[in-house]
Amino acid sequence: MRQRAEIDGRHECRARRDHATVRRRVCAPGGGRSVSVAADEGTFPGRGGLPLHYRSWRPPHPRAALVIVHGLAEHSGRYGNVVDYFAPLGYALYAFDLRGHGRSPGPRGYVDSWRDYREDLAAFLARVADREPGLPRFLLGHSMGGVIALDYALVHPEGLQGVIASAPALGRIALPRALWILAYALNRLRPRFSVRLPLRAGDVTRDARMVRSIEADPLTHDRGTARLAVELRHAAQRVEAHAREWRVPLLIVHGGADRLVSPEGSRRFARRVLFPDRELLEYPGGYHELFNDTIRERVLADVARWMERHLPAASAARRAEADA
Repeated sequence: MRQRAEIDGRHECRARRDHATVRRRVCAPGGGRSVSVAADEGTFPGRGGLPLHYRSWRPPHPRAALVIVHGLAEHSGRYGNVVDYFAPLGYALYAFDLRGHGRSPGPRGYVDSWRDYREDLAAFLARVADREPGLPRFLLGHSMGGVIALDYALVHPEGLQGVIASAPALGRIALPRALWILAYALNRLRPRFSVRLPLRAGDVTRDARMVRSIEADPLTHDRGTARLAVELRHAAQRVEAHAREWRVPLLIVHGGADRLVSPEGSRRFARRVLFPDRELLEYPGGYHELFNDTIRERVLADVARWMERHLPAASAARRAEADA
């Protein structure tokens, strides 16, 4: 079932509506030629049949797919900078709202089991594979979404060309100790007990325009539940404990001045991974949302170069033909 497509206000342009699809033109990085991108929205069945909201952005003749998993309290529509950078490079982008986030149903900031996230992502990746048969698939996860992506790839490494983890929530999370104690105390008795998280837009980016955009976004929220806190902590611990089993090309990017998630967790995980094709890029002064920070062009360019190196030869040749 599909819903009427929308484009975030800051990305609106003249568009031709075709049922649930909107077409808009996006300029390539560095002011290169623009491409027509088909932006689509709808729902797909997650674990238990829950209808989860998704978005996609597809250029003509894509050569690879990039699947995005967002972080806590945000949603799939907050990755416009990633879309605008990678769509003109020939990547089809797909993202969905986690249950309890954005336009997906469920109590805000709640998940019954981490398995819900893992199986929701599996269902979405299967949908992307059906839509983009034969294309290599990269998985990008941010913050809590970074833990979801890492956890998924440890369990299901097959079919992934590479994983990009942006500020994965593996290290110390800047939440008061009292909230963690409360979460563990209430996890079994009142798992849906919800508190307001001390999140501030100015703590995730140094870009004033992006701060205003976050503060005005009606689809973000500031709620966290006891069950989600415990499930996230356990998932992060499980990911770190199994780091030596990692078998997929891996890129981790983390801001050195991240105020929400300590970069030490990324450093520690990268050290524990034995798979040789791994890389950690830490950006001094960078905040939590590097793709929305003042240094985003540098970060996006670094991610693009890494992905280019990991594309199969056939996909690289397709890009060369498109550029000719």
